[in-house]
Amino acid sequence: MSFTCYSCQTLFKTTTSLLKHMRMFCEQRTQGTMDYRCGEHNCFRHFSSSLAFKRHLHNVHKENYCLARPDDSPSSTIARDAIFTETIDETEHSREFNTTKDICSQNLLTATASFLLTLDENPLLPRSTVQLFINELHKFILNTVQALDNELYSLISKDEMPKNAQLAFNTVLLAYSNTFAPFLTEYKRLQHFENLGTYIAPIQVVVGQRNEIKRSPLGSTLTNVNCTMQVVPIKAVLQKFFSLPGVLRDTLNYLNYLKSFTNPIINLVQGSVWKDIEENNKGNHINLPLLIYFDDIELNNVLGSRTSLQKIGATYCSVPVLPPEYISKLKNIFMLALFHASDRAQFGNEIIFKNVIDQLNDLHVNGIQVETSVYSGVIKFHVASIIGDNLGLNSILGFVESFVAKYCCRFCMAERKQIQKMLYEDKKLLRNCKTYDRCLEMKNPTETGVKERCVWLELEGFKLFEHISVDILHDYLEGVCRYVMEFVVKYLVHESKLLSLNILRAKVTDFDYGPDKSSSPEHCIVLDGSTVRIKTTAAEMLTLVRYFSLMFGNYVTKENDVWCLFLCLRELLDRLLNSRVYSDTVEIISHLVATLNEQYCELSKLKLKPKFHFLLHYQTLMERYGPLQQLWTMRFEARHRLLKITARATSSRVNICKTLSIKNQLIMNSVLQGNIPASSLVFGKTFHPSIKHKDLIRENYESDPEHLQSVKWINILGHKFTISSIITVDVCLKANHPQFAEVIAIFIDDNRDVFFLGSSLKTIDFDDHLFAYKVSKGGDTVWFSYKDLVNPVPNHLSVIKNKMYVTLRWPLD
Repeated sequence: MSFTCYSCQTLFKTTTSLLKHMRMFCEQRTQGTMDYRCGEHNCFRHFSSSLAFKRHLHNVHKENYCLARPDDSPSSTIARDAIFTETIDETEHSREFNTTKDICSQNLLTATASFLLTLDENPLLPRSTVQLFINELHKFILNTVQALDNELYSLISKDEMPKNAQLAFNTVLLAYSNTFAPFLTEYKRLQHFENLGTYIAPIQVVVGQRNEIKRSPLGSTLTNVNCTMQVVPIKAVLQKFFSLPGVLRDTLNYLNYLKSFTNPIINLVQGSVWKDIEENNKGNHINLPLLIYFDDIELNNVLGSRTSLQKIGATYCSVPVLPPEYISKLKNIFMLALFHASDRAQFGNEIIFKNVIDQLNDLHVNGIQVETSVYSGVIKFHVASIIGDNLGLNSILGFVESFVAKYCCRFCMAERKQIQKMLYEDKKLLRNCKTYDRCLEMKNPTETGVKERCVWLELEGFKLFEHISVDILHDYLEGVCRYVMEFVVKYLVHESKLLSLNILRAKVTDFDYGPDKSSSPEHCIVLDGSTVRIKTTAAEMLTLVRYFSLMFGNYVTKENDVWCLFLCLRELLDRLLNSRVYSDTVEIISHLVATLNEQYCELSKLKLKPKFHFLLHYQTLMERYGPLQQLWTMRFEARHRLLKITARATSSRVNICKTLSIKNQLIMNSVLQGNIPASSLVFGKTFHPSIKHKDLIRENYESDPEHLQSVKWINILGHKFTISSIITVDVCLKANHPQFAEVIAIFIDDNRDVFFLGSSLKTIDFDDHLFAYKVSKGGDTVWFSYKDLVNPVPNHLSVIKNKMYVTLRWPLD
């Protein structure tokens, strides 16, 4: 007969030896009282009295027999326990044993939780795979402990191990055998992280019911099935996030920096919209802005994201005043809700977004309470803008979703015929609250462009025609650029016959894109019958437009009207992606948009598409928010990738929204445990600086050169710098030209400050025809710090007909 210890699973021949072991090594207490838990399989009884516990073991588990060893010797754990208790004085070692065991167990608990955290947050690993891995690893550990236990028994029986070594070895074995005990099931793991306050479980909300046919051997029946969505308690997420060490401090410092100047505008908190929001919400608290993003995601569709096989709707939010080192991380975009797109179509926006709006209203009115070293009090969050693509925004804001409708613009009441030829924004046609109310009263979407009352008007402080945005990604890169570039390519190949299609494809494929090679448009030009089409992602289109002039500028003359159209497109791209908005920027943007639209109409003989029209409203949005790049959906669509990877990795489709939301919160669990880098700085292997550079280091580096380490590459805020990178180090005010340097060496010191050693390039002039700076080598060796750069993004050096040109990847003012 044998009995099992609940804590360490050790076997004992008698109840007396089991109780003796439990009191010495595996003491369990509940509210100060000794708690005797039964360790037998599928038994969950526990007792406060040792007599009751012994009676239970003899009466209920008297049929338990210990399996003998092959050599008929007693179990090593039983023998070890007997020898161990005989050779170690109980009163002398029991307290030391328990203390050592507790320390060892706590260290293992922390290490195990950290290890499991990396498994749970990996989107490539389904939760079922994680569970299988843990089960097998637990078995492996138990087998390993058993083997070590056998070795310990043989050493003790031969008196070859000192008593203190026996104690230490036994402590480690007990701790390791229980390594995964608190995490053996997913429920236990989630409960552990919930107790820490870092795993914030999504809430399942019933939005309606649908009829489903249930088939059984007895026949088919029609039953009602609940339609559900997943909602994340965003208040708890934000409260935990801003309570993390350093997050609120860094955010407030960055916010104060943004408010220290008004020209140029680099963040929406410097714009008119946020100033009005702050004016209306004054008080003894901190106000922070929120951006709300909505989009439909296509899962598991090999045909692409634009086909509708299995769509889910996703709503996120972000805090746009987080410092760059935080906002550059996709994990710091917070999920609000997941639901089936078909449910929104069936039950409507009001039901789907009600819970989300209620949470946002709570953040607006009550905020969150934080207790940190820099601030203790309330932080209130206010929605500054709702962002998304045109179809997504029109659908959730209650406007018509067809862009061939008579009134398809959510900003103005321009008719379709006007949209096809408008060059400037008409202030008289802009929608406002009065015209909107009249449109609702008419209940005629065809004549108003308004399909239903906007559900987001229930959001506290939300103004429909001030707090909606545009999107550079869909309007410009995936819209206007595609139309214009297709026309330019057709002109070069078919109309002017300046080059053949094969040469054009070869040029695009073979061109050196440098830092943009990860988004190279190698296969973007395709034939649809006899028609040339351009099929790219937004990132590939950005790369194509950026370098197209260098690839084909030498094939056309400067007076070519079509090439002038392209150069207008190219200049407007730089202006729209500029992270700074000056007082004259809005006027320049308005002029470029009008020129682009006019030239495209005249040269192509085509009517303007709605996406050309949306560009007319960019000037108004820039006045309200500043740089429109902070409102584009590029980062949010990149955030979709985590959900898509998770969906592809799992085979379950019973409740895909729940599967994805739980995985998302497990990823957020890692963030809320403080796994946020102090700075977004990643670099390669470090080594001592070269001897040939030491003299230059001594001349320029103010501290001890021994604090410097050299690296071959470094990634700062998502931008990778390598040897031979071209960096903008300064701007010559006299010639108004940037000054470049080619990186020779990269250094990092103990404070994680980055320095470069480079060979300066001489800027000759700006080539308008190729839209690049003509440069030459042969300059001096220069030393400069990353903090002093006027342009924090590496550029690209191209050699065209033995001449060198630098293409700016970060527009200058």
